[in-house]
Amino acid sequence: MRDELAAFTGHGEWKFPDAGLLATSVGRGWSGVAAEMRNHPAGEIPDIVSEHLEITLALAGDGSATVTRRGDGERQEARVTTGAIWLCPPAVREDSIRISGDLSRILHIYLPADRFGDLGGRLASRRLSASAIRYASDVDDQVLLGLGMALSAELAEETSGGRLLTDCLSLALTARLASVHAGDVSAWADAAPGGLDPRRLQRVLDFIEDNIEAALGIEDLAAIACLSPFHFARAFKVAMGVPPHRYVAGRRMSRAKSLLAGGAVPVAEIAYRCGFSSVSSFGRAFKRASGVSPAAYAALN
Repeated sequence: MRDELAAFTGHGEWKFPDAGLLATSVGRGWSGVAAEMRNHPAGEIPDIVSEHLEITLALAGDGSATVTRRGDGERQEARVTTGAIWLCPPAVREDSIRISGDLSRILHIYLPADRFGDLGGRLASRRLSASAIRYASDVDDQVLLGLGMALSAELAEETSGGRLLTDCLSLALTARLASVHAGDVSAWADAAPGGLDPRRLQRVLDFIEDNIEAALGIEDLAAIACLSPFHFARAFKVAMGVPPHRYVAGRRMSRAKSLLAGGAVPVAEIAYRCGFSSVSSFGRAFKRASGVSPAAYAALN
């Protein structure tokens, strides 16, 4: 899955050769979704056929620029305003994409096609396909926008529970697209999630504590609970009052405080052991959580 996601961001370089890359999920350990933030100059984008599903979200725009595109013969035009959304399912041939003016802070989200098949097998009476999602511009969906903004926030500012958070966002994005933006949703039927009884919950919590310094993913925790990732994420929140990524982030911050207080482990190593890809990301997250920098916390303790 990680190799596939790395290929997705490589696809971004191929599709947008003249666009400036502002941020990327490469190196973050994300699973189930990839993302990149780009600035796009006015002009034409080369012909392309996507092999995955792409959600494009404008994080800035005053409506002065337009994007005109044609996919599989269907022509679409939309003004670029803050919050504008475009959808492009896999296998659509886009032979014309024209940007009328320079664009800044455009978020590209890439979802693996197999996410839809997995979700369909768990939640519906038929197998879902990413190619069933509509090719659409100027999409009005506040739920999809909110999920995209949450992914953008994690891309801009790494958190210690980032991998779990993006796992959950990937599942939520997939479910939203399949339930609202598929060409045929007649067979979609959301099933009630399996429960997370005290015995299985404790098993999950013990697993988190034993592996708090490891790369924990939603599929790892769901396997311990013997639930699908989609159902586990909901059941865990019901049981604990917080989603899995927030619980793990809290436990990792507690671990970081303990290591800092001990004074024997360098800050850089603590950052890595607590799930961060850089010391600076760890420092900002620690200060948000505790009110002081890691160095100040260590000095006080």
